[in-house]
Amino acid sequence: MHTFRGAIQVCFGGFRAVDFLVCYVVFYDLADGVCEYRELVLVENDRKVKRTGACDFYKSYAHGNSVYLFGYEYPAILKIDVDTRETVYLTDWVIEVEKRISRMSASMGYVSDFVIVDNSLWALCECANAVLRLDLHKDKIEVMNISSDLDIQCGICFDGNFWVAGNNEHSNKLLKYDTQFVLEKEIEIYSAKDGDEDYDFSIKKSYWATYPVIDLGEKLLLFSVYPCHAYEFDKVSEQARIHPVFEELIKDRDERLYGLKILAPRRKGDFIYFVTGNDFMWNEYDFVRNILTRYEVREECDEGVLKEYSKALAGKIVVEDNFVWDLRYKLTLSRFLKHMKYVSLNDCSALWKNNNVGDRIHKECWEELDI
Repeated sequence: MHTFRGAIQVCFGGFRAVDFLVCYVVFYDLADGVCEYRELVLVENDRKVKRTGACDFYKSYAHGNSVYLFGYEYPAILKIDVDTRETVYLTDWVIEVEKRISRMSASMGYVSDFVIVDNSLWALCECANAVLRLDLHKDKIEVMNISSDLDIQCGICFDGNFWVAGNNEHSNKLLKYDTQFVLEKEIEIYSAKDGDEDYDFSIKKSYWATYPVIDLGEKLLLFSVYPCHAYEFDKVSEQARIHPVFEELIKDRDERLYGLKILAPRRKGDFIYFVTGNDFMWNEYDFVRNILTRYEVREECDEGVLKEYSKALAGKIVVEDNFVWDLRYKLTLSRFLKHMKYVSLNDCSALWKNNNVGDRIHKECWEELDI
């Protein structure tokens, strides 16, 4: 999670493994490479949403001289003045949201996504039937109940109506609300009763079924993790189809570099930008002219390196290290991977208890790789 303010500072939210429950906001000056850590208020792990340290903040929004960080595991919305570093903790909503959480097995996050409408920010609560309305002028937060039978609510957009994507144990759904968040329609995008694909949420309850919802005007794009497809939803006919351009990209290949097929999709103008997990290539899809352009961010020597790394990535969790990257050099894919650490799923819990977690992961990674 990061927020850019102009071309000077980048604001990150996260934690350090050696401290675990201590959370930091990091200011990185792109001009001179200076990195500044600011410690946040210590969180006692006694809430319904338990902190694992995996993701304290998932979303951010730059507004004037301030940046809002939206707590995923961290129980607050932070407002940080990037000039003075003054931090305001907005927490009145947390207890109210936790009262509405009934199924913690569904997931473990507070805010999953948001949209801006006029001077209000509407934040979607992941595992509670509620949204937060943040007045950007007064920094006042209102908790609003919404009608939903979803276990996880993970994507939202606004086109005059609010559209919310999520899932329960039986189906992926798209919900349409009016401007006051009164439910108008529930639309099944995929149902487990179809029976032609894996939809076993007794195993995968901690995963989002459908995450971003991208508004294309007459249509919506939905990116589904289970089953793995990109869907195009027609607002008039209220029908969804599997998008052929994305389907071609996410097919299983001999070498898969990362488990998720589509990474970080976002819209800018007439383009959808994303990275494909099969090959770590940068993709630009012009949805008006139906033209896809793909770019390799590699050097000539990268191919052999990537093949070796792809072997080591199988069945592993990928986590970023705390190395502050020198952004002055070209960060090719092979260089990027050298700043990553890999740990097996079985060893993950034990490693987090080790104060030298970074050293252990780094050692195991390089012992396994024959590069």
